[in-house]
Amino acid sequence: MKGITKNVTFPAKVTVTDNTINAIAKFNVDRTQWNVVYPGQTNDLIRNEIHFGIKVKATK
Repeated sequence: MKGITKNVTFPAKVTVTDNTINAIAKFNVDRTQWNVVYPGQTNDLIRNEIHFGIKVKATK
């Protein structure tokens, strides 16, 4: 993000069968680590954490 590269590791549930591989992951990252910042507001509608949900299916 914003020209900044960082490694991100996260837990994932991976299921392997004869013909498919499924992976599901849910995790948060702190956007401020990539200098994505906004002035603080009293209502705190913009949080520092961004939630990611990833679902991958690969078939032979």
